[in-house]
Amino acid sequence: MLINGVDRLADERKAKREAKEEKALLTKAAKMRGRVKHSGRTYNTWAGMKQRCLVDPLYVNRGITVCERWLESYENFHKDMGPRPVGLEIDRINNELGYFKENCRWTTRSENMKNTRRGSFLNVIPSLTDKQADYVLDSITKDLKEK
Repeated sequence: MLINGVDRLADERKAKREAKEEKALLTKAAKMRGRVKHSGRTYNTWAGMKQRCLVDPLYVNRGITVCERWLESYENFHKDMGPRPVGLEIDRINNELGYFKENCRWTTRSENMKNTRRGSFLNVIPSLTDKQADYVLDSITKDLKEK
């Protein structure tokens, strides 16, 4: 139990440090008139989201888009969503809609995987624990990648 407490404390410290670094990047960006090298979990999430919606046929063919405000700049995405918390990822609340402030949240991978067309069957088996659901989803994903 102490190990979990230590891990949680380390995660919180890491999250605070990364949030501080991202804030410094945003301040520096304002001073440099937008010419700044972005890095970090939040930036990578934003870049990945854009990449999926602009290139990936699974998103493009379904009409999943990123709102103009977020396409315009990383800073707008960061203002709306805040820094990406440790252990969480971006999730679209309604998977038939695109990425915009009212339809996005930070959530665990387990919750995110349940909120997919592939993962929706897990909602009909409420007795599964998160760990069991993760195992099922990982097995399905592994099988799909092998095909």
